[in-house]
Amino acid sequence: MKQKDFYHRGMTFLELMVAISVLIVGISGTVGLISMTISAAATTTSQLKAAYLAQEGIEVVRNIRDSNWVKGDDWLTNINTNCTCCEVAYNLSTITPCPGGVPQRLTYTGGFYGYAPGGEETIFSRKIETSIGADGHLRVKSTVYWDEKGVERSVTVVQNLYNWK
Repeated sequence: MKQKDFYHRGMTFLELMVAISVLIVGISGTVGLISMTISAAATTTSQLKAAYLAQEGIEVVRNIRDSNWVKGDDWLTNINTNCTCCEVAYNLSTITPCPGGVPQRLTYTGGFYGYAPGGEETIFSRKIETSIGADGHLRVKSTVYWDEKGVERSVTVVQNLYNWK
């Protein structure tokens, strides 16, 4: 065997090891990026659901106010106007205090979120806070809480409702 062939074989093996190392680094970087993207997508989905649930809390209170007008009642009927922890659901016509002063987890039943027993429990809980402002408006604050990967998260929406009718 000639000495030139021996060095040639060694260089080929060294080139192969470098190529494999570069390939492994490239693949592991891609896998890490894909993993981070999937995690970010899940977090974004939860944030979007929470934002919609927080806005729904405001809309339910607005619907109660509007229903009072249609029935000819005072606009604040069935609305607890000084509540630090209340609950609302799309199918209820009142604002009720949180049981034990703690917001309960929302359930998911038949395409709707609420507090129905027997529904699938979600990661979200919603708290409604109400107060009367200096000019007589109703200040409604809807906050949705959830825990994701050990981190407490929340989304808050605030709206002032008026007796403009």
